[in-house]
Parts: sequence; structure tokens; C-alpha cells
Amino acid sequence: VSLLVNNAGVLAGKAWDALTVAEFQRTVALGTVAHFSTIKAFLPAMRVANDGTIVSVSSLMGLLPGVQLLDYCTAKHGAVGLHEALSLELSCSPENRVHAMLVCPYAVDTGMFEGAFEARELALTRWFFPFLKTRTVVDRILRGLEQREHVVVIPGILALAPYVIKVL
Repeated sequence: VSLLVNNAGVLAGKAWDALTVAEFQRTVALGTVAHFSTIKAFLPAMRVANDGTIVSVSSLMGLLPGVQLLDYCTAKHGAVGLHEALSLELSCSPENRVHAMLVCPYAVDTGMFEGAFEARELALTRWFFPFLKTRTVVDRILRGLEQREHVVVIPGILALAPYVIKVL
């Protein structure tokens, strides 16, 4: 295996006080722990071959918080942290040629976010940033792979948003 793409996610879409521990654990298990499990399974062979790429698909919600997305944001923040720590470990070996790329798209039109961002207060957000088309995300990931990028935020205009929001 020379390409591992970790791309999984679920969400309960509930406020923190309505979210059950089981729902939270399910989301984190799929959104973070599953990434670690596949890396454990495939990275050793990549290291032996000294070649390969691990793509960790997180979310913009892995860089920012969201209302009624506590479980999802936690899982995606975990995927970001896992990616960053793994990238650091890989970079400690000067001869390493295994590449790691983090992908953080805004909401994608897969149906998972149906009903999300519908609050009247978020109408402007939805107007400026409609859900991403799956093909747009795939094309951007492929371009990132070709250019051996380390972090891909989709759309790119939102790449600085996590830092700007934290300053505000």
C-alpha cells in the first residue's frame, strides 16, 4: 500500500447536554481512533519501503468549534492532532520519504450535514460558503497529493479563519 486515505466521520448533531456518552464515543472512535488503527496497520510497510502517503481527512471543524457539533469537532480535532504528531515523528527521520497530508474541508454535500447551519443566524454563512461539492474536494485533494502539500484547507480562503477567530 502506497496511499492510505483516512476519511470517516459521523455526528450526532446535538447540543452537549443532549449528547449521550455512547454517541460521543462512537463519533470519536470513527473520527480519530479509526485513523490511528489504519496508520498502525499500514505505516510499518510504508516505512520499510520508505515510500507512501497518508492522507488524513479531518474537517474545518477540526480547526474551529461549531454549535451542536461537540462530538464531531472533538473527533476532527483529534484527527488533526494525530496528523500533526505523526508528521512531526516522520520528520525526525532525515531519510524518511513517507508523506503525510492533512485535509480540512468545510462541510461537504454528502448528506451528513443535512439540517446543519440552518439557523437564521447562519444564513449569511451558508450564502457565502455553500456546502462543497464532493468532486471539488476530490480534485483539490488530488492536486495536494501531486504537489506533496502538508495541509489542504478547502476552500482555501478559509485557511486563516481558525487563527483569526481565536484572536477575536
